[in-house]
Amino acid sequence: MGEVEFNQDNKSNIRWTMFAAWVYGIGGIMGLSAGGSAAGCIVVILLAAACVYSSVMLHKVSKRPYWQIYKYELTGEREPKERRYILIGNIIAGYMRWSVKMAFGVLRLVFSFV
Repeated sequence: MGEVEFNQDNKSNIRWTMFAAWVYGIGGIMGLSAGGSAAGCIVVILLAAACVYSSVMLHKVSKRPYWQIYKYELTGEREPKERRYILIGNIIAGYMRWSVKMAFGVLRLVFSFV
């Protein structure tokens, strides 16, 4: 029962959260190098760091022993830390999916005018 297994359901949220960290990190660095507002760029870089932290913690809580898996399957309750980081991962991943869809929609609209 103490054997550890990775929760495959969180894999896509981990990827999307790391993608968000990459986008925000690159955006913050480019803003600093282009002479943008230093305070704004630092906030964006800190947001990227928060996304990296959330992704690492989501990966960490995704490795759980069988007793935790069975507890969730039988009762539907997760450990508090696991529940928190799964919620954060779902929010960030949902926002990134939505923003990528919106970006492609705007690009499609712009190219339809051209």
